[in-house]
Amino acid sequence: MKKILLSLFFSSTFLLLHSQDCGSYFPMKPGNSYTLSSYNDKDKLTGTETYTVVSLSNDAEFTVAQLHCDIKDDKGKLTDSTTYTYKCRGADMYIDMKNFVSQQQLEAYKDMQISVTGSDMMVPGNLSAGQSLQYGSMHMDITNNNMPFATIDVDMTNRKVQSQESITVPAGTFNSFIITSDFSMKVATMGIGFPMTMTEKEWYSYGVGMVRSEVYSKSGKLTGYSVLTQVVK
Repeated sequence: MKKILLSLFFSSTFLLLHSQDCGSYFPMKPGNSYTLSSYNDKDKLTGTETYTVVSLSNDAEFTVAQLHCDIKDDKGKLTDSTTYTYKCRGADMYIDMKNFVSQQQLEAYKDMQISVTGSDMMVPGNLSAGQSLQYGSMHMDITNNNMPFATIDVDMTNRKVQSQESITVPAGTFNSFIITSDFSMKVATMGIGFPMTMTEKEWYSYGVGMVRSEVYSKSGKLTGYSVLTQVVK
């Protein structure tokens, strides 16, 4: 469970959207691909996620982007594929908090009824040191034959732009803003809960997106990190 959540945590905050007006910090163009490599606290590769921009479309309010993601283990074996949908309005990007719930988790409830409430997490196009950012939350009710079966709660809080610095990762050297946030997820089945709390530190570069991410336990111990390793345009 922890490994799945860490992967989802990295991938859902990674999204690199490009285009015409879709997120200043998340460049997107159909056909572009981006690879993120994840490591544990011992610097051992645990897997990669490669995102390919599939399409862009527009509705009355948003530009909507679809990305396909291939997830591979440390041996390069494909373990999962999924599609994410994200929205942009002007230079701001909105992340659906349901993206933090893995398809593997939802597969367990495929024959049940699911209802979701919550708010999107927004990444503004203009960042500055000391800036506080909008929180995101989601509540999911899962019923089986109209009887309560499980709930999933996801919250992203205490989001703040800490500072600006230059950072080097395998894909290059980038001038980046550092954003920190607290992430919590609680999955409760038949009234029995399984909570997880983490803190994330992310580096965002204008026109590129997230180039590095670090995850810390509640006690402040580094549990894993991800870096941008390849960009194909």
